[in-house]
Formats: sequence, C-alpha cells, structure tokens
Amino acid sequence: MEFFIKIGFLLQGMQPMLSIPTAERKDIGRKDTPRILIGCPTYPGHEYCLPEFIRSLQRLTYPNKDIYFVDDSPDQSYQKKLQQLGFRCGWVDTSGKAKIDKVIAVRNRVREEFLAGGYDYLFCLDTDVVVEKDAIEQLLSAGKDIVTGVYIIPKQFGEKTGFIPCVFGVYDAKTGGIPFPLPNREKARVMVKKELVQDIVQEICFAGLGFVLIKRNVLEQVRFRKEGTSDIGGEDVAFFLDARKNGFKAFVNSKPGSLHMVYPRGRKENQFFLFKMRPKAMGPKASADQIP
Repeated sequence: MEFFIKIGFLLQGMQPMLSIPTAERKDIGRKDTPRILIGCPTYPGHEYCLPEFIRSLQRLTYPNKDIYFVDDSPDQSYQKKLQQLGFRCGWVDTSGKAKIDKVIAVRNRVREEFLAGGYDYLFCLDTDVVVEKDAIEQLLSAGKDIVTGVYIIPKQFGEKTGFIPCVFGVYDAKTGGIPFPLPNREKARVMVKKELVQDIVQEICFAGLGFVLIKRNVLEQVRFRKEGTSDIGGEDVAFFLDARKNGFKAFVNSKPGSLHMVYPRGRKENQFFLFKMRPKAMGPKASADQIP
C-alpha cells in the first residue's frame, strides 16, 4: 500500500492539495521493482511550469521511487519553496559560475545523493519536461544501462528554427543525415521524428539529460563534466562519450510520450514540443493534459 506526502500548494494557480505517491520501504531490494531516484535539477526560471511538472510526478505509476530536487538559486528561496511543498530539495552555491558550470554542479549533487542513497537507477528528469504516467516502467522494460525517452528541442538551421528530438544517432556516411560534430572528431546525426514513432528500442550516440534512466553501475564510474569551451552546454555529450569509453551503450525507447514545456501552459507554441509515438496525438493543441 502506498503512502502519500500531502502537498499544500503555495503557488498561485495551483490546486489546494495534491498527493505525490512514494514507495514504502518494504519494496527495497525487490528485483521486480528496483529503487529509483527521480533527480530533478531546477532553478527559479522553471517556476512557470512547476504546477504541470508536479502533476506529472503525481501521475507516475511506478511504486518504488523517491524524488529529489536540487536548486541553485542565489538566496535558496526556491529551495525553501520546494521544501514547503513537501519535497526533498538540496542546494548548490553556484554564485559567480558560468551557466554550464552551474548545470554540472547541480547534476553532480543529484549524482551524489543517488549514490549515497543506494538506489538502483537514476531517472534524470528536467523540471520543464512532463512525461507519461508509465514512463519509468517503459524505460525499465528496455533492460539497458542507459535509456532515454524522447523530448523535443528547438534547433537553428540557418535562419530557420526546427523542432527535433533531443536524440542523436550514430552517423553513417552511407545513409547520410544531418551531421552533428562531436569533440572526439566523430560525428553523430540528428534523428528525425519518423525514426522514433515506432515501438522499438534503438542504439544511439547521445541524447539530452532531461528524460533519461541510468543504471547505478554507470554512475559509479561516470561523473558529469564540461566538454569543450562552451559556457552554456555540452555536459550531456560528455556524459554519453565517457559512458561509452567505459563500455556502456546508450539506447532510446520512444514509447513514453512527453511535453517539453518551453513556454507556460496555454501558449500555442507548446504544440511543437509535444512528442507521442502515435503521430495523430501530436497536436495541434499541445498541453500537459495530452500526456496520460
């Protein structure tokens, strides 16, 4: 039987109470329900989508899970707000650091909590990504050390903005595709939606870290780090490259749907960031309610 953390919502526009299920301790150690930490790097800039994100957490059906936020707000105010809502939330002092260094510090704090807590899997979930209720079960079913779901990101192609899955395959000059240069002089390729709207698990080169399940043996060997000279990103590429060097392959399971809430609820632009394996479910009125 599950027990519930009762959350009194303090943010404007939220329902008075929601219940977030957590796992009873008796589930620990069962092979059919490995212990999972849902690690959520966050910051005040994601407060606009916090209600939808929390409802997404509430809907998750996997039983043996804990939730842990890490915030890097300058005055710890966002950490305190999340704690008042009933969540465990750590804090990292990143004052004076570049954006990428802040991101890495927060991700490594999540990793430390995961390893210290004896969990079996880390479910990395960015706080602007809303997922289907059985997302954890679907990712677990792949039986892989690293398996990502699919979420959509914007990408500039010259003067135009495209909307692509944050999943990159292995580049093959024979089959072509849009190449994506990697720091080790290899190439990945941009995967397109039509490759992913099918019920198969595929090997990939790398993905974002916003919707990915990682097994403990990987995180015991691989930390999050900076790659190259970018001040805004690249820790995801570095993680997947380091994992591969240590013998771990990465895969994508595109069955669980997602909505990357780049804009607040109600903005029509969100329709471009809804991913469902069934194409007819992908628009035109994208909202968190379309993620079952």
